[in-house]
Amino acid sequence: MSLLLLIIHLILLIYFFSKSQGVVLAYILFFQEIPLILFTDIGFANVRFVFYFLVVLVFIFMNFKKEFRISKLRYCSTNIIFIGVFLVFFCMLMHYTIFGIKNLWGYEIVEVFLIKTLPLILLATLFISREKTLLDLGKGILIWGFILFLILLFVSNITDLSFSDRRGIQDLTDTNPITFGRMYGMIFIVSVIYYFHLNSNVKRIQMIFMMLISLFIIFFAGSRGPILAAVIALMTYFLFKIKESKDIYRIIFAIFVIFFISIALLSVADFDIVDRFLALEDYQNMPRYWRIVIVLNALPNIGLVGLGPGGFYYLTGEASFHVHNLFLEMVLEYGIFGLVSFFLVVVSGFIIFYRLINSNEIDYRLEIIFPLWVMFLMAAMVSGYISGNRDVWILTGLIITVSYIVKNNKIKISRILTNKYKNI
Repeated sequence: MSLLLLIIHLILLIYFFSKSQGVVLAYILFFQEIPLILFTDIGFANVRFVFYFLVVLVFIFMNFKKEFRISKLRYCSTNIIFIGVFLVFFCMLMHYTIFGIKNLWGYEIVEVFLIKTLPLILLATLFISREKTLLDLGKGILIWGFILFLILLFVSNITDLSFSDRRGIQDLTDTNPITFGRMYGMIFIVSVIYYFHLNSNVKRIQMIFMMLISLFIIFFAGSRGPILAAVIALMTYFLFKIKESKDIYRIIFAIFVIFFISIALLSVADFDIVDRFLALEDYQNMPRYWRIVIVLNALPNIGLVGLGPGGFYYLTGEASFHVHNLFLEMVLEYGIFGLVSFFLVVVSGFIIFYRLINSNEIDYRLEIIFPLWVMFLMAAMVSGYISGNRDVWILTGLIITVSYIVKNNKIKISRILTNKYKNI
């Protein structure tokens, strides 16, 4: 079965290379787990790296003339969000080359960022420039999300596990269940927003099906963060989006559908997600709570440049080298620079989110980037670390790209109108 799905996935890649670069982009940015699982299962684990690298190179080669723009580089150089992201990278390099890194965990953080995260940030931020490519990104997320679901069922055989055995998922797939929780949180958000905007009943049924499988994997993964993050992201999106009473009725109906699916799933399967939420009542005895307390107490003495990558391990000696909160980690590791960087990215991101969603200047297929960014950002407040929260930085880059596209479209419209009036 793994060989068959590998062939199907290769055929789909070839097809979308010729028909839809946005679908290929979704694969590159968010679905690295597909080749990881498939090539590992057929006994060629190391091939997956070469294969993924080749896919990225082919994508760049095929789209270089279409996508790459010098004007995009100029735009990024003055964009506040890009400056915030660059500041993180600059601080990381300063610690790596000048101030020194105090432990091996710190070197791992930098290496993961440089090798696995930074290239995708640059691809999303500096390379992608066309609206047409991003319009198909959501479709790609749904397509590859469905393919990954088939792989989890028929290659990894996750249904052989008990529904309460969330850690067994990692043993079968070599991927943290939190990662799958976030991935299907992303797919769930795209499904809900597409359902809200699509008029075809057939397509709406397809979106309900994608909601169903997304919630199944989210509940199976048993990760609380992605659930809360997805709820916050959708609430933020619809709060910004509501303009007419008919929108309220459609949102209420969508909430009803989601609630019904969730209750049905929780009723027929013994997921431990409910027990994990109930366990939060004893939050003061949880390690993550005390990590936050330790860092908060240490912040007044962090200074201008912070403790550098791996700062939490240096501070506590704890084997887990991060605090599981992106904001606190940025301030702990990069001091005032980290604080400024965080606020440049987050505040500017929400301002752009609000303005564009309310302006009706962009297609809903571009709008999905903003709630996805909110979801991964919120999830990063309770889990992961700077390099590990790769999707936050990728979507930050895509927000920069969307704002660039909107600005370019305004310039084009202005030129058309100017030429029109000149000819009158």
